[in-house]
Amino acid sequence: MLIQERPTARRCFVTSSYLPDSQSRLSPKSPAGCPKRESGPDKCHIVSNGWRSRKVGPFAWLKLFLCLFHEVKFTVYPCGMIPFGRRSFIDSPNFMEAVVDGTNGAKWPTLAPQQGSTFKTQKRHILFLSKLFGVEPSLTPAERLAASMTLHIPTIHLQDGATKIREGPTFAGRAQVVMGILNLSIGKVISLGATLRRGHESKLWGVHMMDERDVSLTLPSYHQDDYPPSLSPA
Repeated sequence: MLIQERPTARRCFVTSSYLPDSQSRLSPKSPAGCPKRESGPDKCHIVSNGWRSRKVGPFAWLKLFLCLFHEVKFTVYPCGMIPFGRRSFIDSPNFMEAVVDGTNGAKWPTLAPQQGSTFKTQKRHILFLSKLFGVEPSLTPAERLAASMTLHIPTIHLQDGATKIREGPTFAGRAQVVMGILNLSIGKVISLGATLRRGHESKLWGVHMMDERDVSLTLPSYHQDDYPPSLSPA
């Protein structure tokens, strides 16, 4: 799994775009609310609280804020990144490269050269996405229906994808099904917000709070003429 099973990994978190500031440093704007804000009259009072370094991931430094009203410190994560995640959904191509390479049967190396990704990692990424997008065969009908409603993709496509994986459980076959779901999103894209809601629904991470300026962000699509493969027509 991309996300390690940690109790704190399911806490509420805040995301926002990291853009160059006056000093050309990637930084988010002050968020409207903190993770403890609830619906109602509560008004957060947010102030900057410095930076913290990260051991892994594309962003070496993340911005910290403090809510004086709720007396809580919190991190603002770049759009597409979740707590304890090593890769972003939209800021790092490596996350989707596992699927893109897998559709062509291209295996990552068995041994990682200079801390690079391995075939074992590639398979984990593909499995993770198959669960996230509702095509993993082990999901229950209720879980698949929930994925369909959250991602706005007809259930029959997810069912067909799960059947295809079950009939030919290879890493390449699984990657092709995930690619098919991504390409179904062309014209009615899978939004980042829907994906984050889907992750919370699957108990992979907590509730996310996204800056309203970022709600239109979408996952990358990879169009190929022969996709989606063996999925029912719309």
